[in-house]
Amino acid sequence: MRRLSTVVTAVFFLMAALLGWFLPLADFNVYDQISEGSQKDLDIKQINLTYRDDLTMNQKINIAYYESAFEDAIDIDRGIYFQEDELARIIGDFLADFTGYRFDVANSWIAVPKLVYLNNRGTIVVWRIEVFLDENWEFECYVDDMTGAILRCAFYGDPDCWDDLVHGVYDAEDPFEFLSNKYRTAVYNHYASRLNAKIVTYHKVGDSNYGEVASYLFVFKDDKNYTFELPVSFYLPYGRIEPY
Repeated sequence: MRRLSTVVTAVFFLMAALLGWFLPLADFNVYDQISEGSQKDLDIKQINLTYRDDLTMNQKINIAYYESAFEDAIDIDRGIYFQEDELARIIGDFLADFTGYRFDVANSWIAVPKLVYLNNRGTIVVWRIEVFLDENWEFECYVDDMTGAILRCAFYGDPDCWDDLVHGVYDAEDPFEFLSNKYRTAVYNHYASRLNAKIVTYHKVGDSNYGEVASYLFVFKDDKNYTFELPVSFYLPYGRIEPY
């Protein structure tokens, strides 16, 4: 019995040593490919060896906002938690809530999952998505692969064609307030669905720039009681909606 116990113990320590040797190597190899900026399909098992996503929504929004973390990210062939058809439905619902129109997202987009290495903070997957809504408007966003939640988004288009993007904007007495209310409703529905989040506060930030720009700040709280902010500016004469 003592001999059996000794053998089991030896096998246990051997496995622990092998794991301690190979897991750092796997992590290093993935990081090495990322730091080289290589663009190749990594095996999903290899990604899982180094994947450690424990960041809050606010941290992920900050990463997407500044974009510097994506400079060394590499494209992968698929997401870990979400696939294109699921994200097409999520983004389609968000756009329909905000604009009042239903766009054929899956047939008019470019969606690329990116493996983002954050040094000692883990490795996350973020989708970079670009949707061509019609001949006048384009939508860009970053989406968290773990939750399917939008981290950052922007609209770019023809300033003479706002009604092609948001139904009823030309009939509104105050276009800025109309757009902000529509946007607030859309992001609330989106985050309530993806994160079970609630809106904490919503207010205008500063004064509008000669009636050309209006900025707002939306503050949410997720189901883990973490708060996160979503800033947005509406540039009516320039045909843009983007974070300020």
